[in-house]
Amino acid sequence: MATGEYVIASDENLAILIGPWAKEKLYYIKRFCDIFNTGMKNRWTVRTYIELFAGPGICIIEKTGEEIMGSPLVALNSATPFSHYFFNDADTDSI
Repeated sequence: MATGEYVIASDENLAILIGPWAKEKLYYIKRFCDIFNTGMKNRWTVRTYIELFAGPGICIIEKTGEEIMGSPLVALNSATPFSHYFFNDADTDSI
């Protein structure tokens, strides 16, 4: 299997294979969501998270098999939540 392919996760839902570098990318997405929402929650009551290529939500690191939250789940689990979420993907099976 190759990076970008869909597989079945341990919860029997669809997951996407990612390279090990993506774990660091997801760390920074989490940091951005937390910093932005904490800093702006009293300034803007409406803060919308938009993900145009959301994918299935669960990622599996290709070489290790480790399952981690993808960016949609990272955003949904932000310590201070967004007020609205919009998830989209060209592949309807992954939504």
